[in-house]
Amino acid sequence: MTRIGRNPALGSIRFIVVVCVIGGFLLGSPLTRLTDGQVPYLAGAVLSVALLLAVVFGLTAILYRPLAWDPRAGTASFGGRTVPLASVTRAVRGISAGVGAAYVTYRFFSTEGPSVRVLIAGQPLKGLDAASVAELIRFIEAAPIVEPLRPGGLTDQQAALADALTESGGKSDAGKRLLLDELRSMLAAQNPDAPVAAAAEPEATSADPLAPPIPLDAAGVELPERPRMSQHEAADLERQWEEDDADAARYLRAHPVPFITLRRILVLLIVVAALVSGIALMVAVVAETTSGSRLDEDANDLAALWIVGPGLLGVVLYLVWCAVADAQVRRRQTIAFAWLGTRDPQQRTRGLATPLLAAWAEPAPGTRSARALGFTGSVIGGLAFLIGLILFFDDSDDLLDLGGPLLATLLTVIGGAVLAAGIVGLVWSYRRRRAGARELVLHAGWRLDPPFVAE
Repeated sequence: MTRIGRNPALGSIRFIVVVCVIGGFLLGSPLTRLTDGQVPYLAGAVLSVALLLAVVFGLTAILYRPLAWDPRAGTASFGGRTVPLASVTRAVRGISAGVGAAYVTYRFFSTEGPSVRVLIAGQPLKGLDAASVAELIRFIEAAPIVEPLRPGGLTDQQAALADALTESGGKSDAGKRLLLDELRSMLAAQNPDAPVAAAAEPEATSADPLAPPIPLDAAGVELPERPRMSQHEAADLERQWEEDDADAARYLRAHPVPFITLRRILVLLIVVAALVSGIALMVAVVAETTSGSRLDEDANDLAALWIVGPGLLGVVLYLVWCAVADAQVRRRQTIAFAWLGTRDPQQRTRGLATPLLAAWAEPAPGTRSARALGFTGSVIGGLAFLIGLILFFDDSDDLLDLGGPLLATLLTVIGGAVLAAGIVGLVWSYRRRRAGARELVLHAGWRLDPPFVAE
């Protein structure tokens, strides 16, 4: 069988070794202290480096199991399990992004159960080289991967754009056509002299929904599902976009968005509260340091009041700001739909005007509040839950006077419920933001997914 790709850690071996060596030397000292000096620092550092390397290579081996195939026998190997090539009918394209990291992955599914994930491109872990990309193209061409049915009316290209626009990325089913176009584009970029079998798809991550109209010489790529237009029609489309933007600007002036000033005032108050709390903390630290002893009870209470009070006020103000921001975004989207109702039937195809489309560039309505409340609830509920569990094993007399097992039960149950509610809020916020990215792609129309302009 011909293997496609390798363990992604091997392609970034120098980066991984450097990071693991630095981490190993940082962990060597704590390991020596934990063992009361029985493990010397150098031995602890070497052991830590080896452990970190094993963890990295082990995780990548689990996440990205080997993919191989035999075109003559019509079989494929998913992580060591052989399946008929005819059973590989589904593929999922995923984008994940974080601080200093971004990855594009494909996951292939067999109707017999196994699946395998392939790292296509990314950093700091590297994806496939040119030879592996070419082999993966042949594998996808031979596999009967079906075009997915999307209930929301999105094409494969639009779904890929929605994933790229979603915070921290996303994943969606992809058809053979999109995968081949993307891989051929990658192959052409890695090897410009090599012939490319089909037109390449532009990278979804480069799309900016608020950018000006795409120039005529770069307005789309020829795909079977993408409409075509002439140079003259493209010029007319740009003129219509300009007219749409001007009309939308007039409509917004006649229907102003509320809460703009209130949001600015709340931000100012949050900053002031944070500054007051921080200054009070620094003053207390300096006073205690210069006096050479702890503050007396009255001074300590006063310092706590000026530190905790503004801090809690800042948290409350932030929650209010989230609610106001959600209400403002909801109102802006309502105005956009109202403007859309005054336009011609082709407006949805051309896409919302840029001033109105900006309402979908912010987090979806309700997600700011849900995320803030979810995080707050998770922290408070988690602490209460842990305290309740600890109190179950505390049989001191003071605790028995306060209710003992009853107090522990209440803290555990209520804390667990609040923790669960916070997690639900965070999950809902992520899913709603992903749905908002899909809405953005649909409402943007040709502004984000333009037609192919014929020469």
